[in-house]
Amino acid sequence: MNNNFFKKNKKLIKSVFLIGLLSIINTVEGVIYCVKGLSFEFISMEVISLIITLILLHEFWCVFDEGKCTTLKKD
Repeated sequence: MNNNFFKKNKKLIKSVFLIGLLSIINTVEGVIYCVKGLSFEFISMEVISLIITLILLHEFWCVFDEGKCTTLKKD
């Protein structure tokens, strides 16, 4: 694959990576909760999960804003 493919789909690739990372962290978080209960490790994984979710939400919001198109007429 060429570099042009990655440049065009940079945000999509980043979003898919973040969703995959988020699912892995949530799985680890569930294991920690089952084994240790509500502990420092669980809270720290929850904070990491929240940060990744906010980054992902920001990426989707930027993609949504870029999709808006405005046409200005000059009289």
